[in-house]
Amino acid sequence: MSQPKVTFKYYLRFKKHGTAVWISHLDMVRTFSRIFMRAGISIVFSEGFNPHPKIVFAVPLPLGASSDCELLEFRLEEERSPSYLQQRLIAVCPAGIEIVSVEYAERKFTDIQFASYDFAFDPTVTDHLGAVVREFNSLDEILVMKKTKSGDKEKDIKPSVGSVELTDFGIRAVLSVNSEQFLGPELFMTALNKTADKLGLAPFAPASVRRTAMLLKDKKTVF
Repeated sequence: MSQPKVTFKYYLRFKKHGTAVWISHLDMVRTFSRIFMRAGISIVFSEGFNPHPKIVFAVPLPLGASSDCELLEFRLEEERSPSYLQQRLIAVCPAGIEIVSVEYAERKFTDIQFASYDFAFDPTVTDHLGAVVREFNSLDEILVMKKTKSGDKEKDIKPSVGSVELTDFGIRAVLSVNSEQFLGPELFMTALNKTADKLGLAPFAPASVRRTAMLLKDKKTVF
């Protein structure tokens, strides 16, 4: 019996902003495949009839959102220093994708349970945000329609909300990225607007959404 190949696992931290926010999740996989190729870094591919690069993102980012804290995992058959890999990748990255660091993967992406998001709003909206956030945080349950494997169902997303607070630019929300209680920015905004409607306020949308940190179970420690 042949021995399994020894591979070296790395995490890549990067920022996504500018026009890159309109690159979909699937296209990001293709984009990074090309980035590694241009950098001359031969990452491990899957086996089988249709091999593909083994690139794993920690948490998919919604289309149109920017991020300061994206994470992906890749593997090499030959060990290279993180600093060497970082320099090679920085040299070939397209506009809107900024390499922050490369490191040996010593933890698991499953340790990530929450993510922090900054929602910026037009100044005309900010006057009403305080009342909406106070009402939202006072609710014992927050019912919204959510897609499930068995169809759309009304679910209480309160357990998926780590915290919601007002900031100078709008709102900072800590939301669950756990597979069982995942709450994305879009559904969070749906719930927030449901609260606004309850207060007799018109619906509103963020001018921008930015993911700022991947967090552990305590909702404070950065991965």
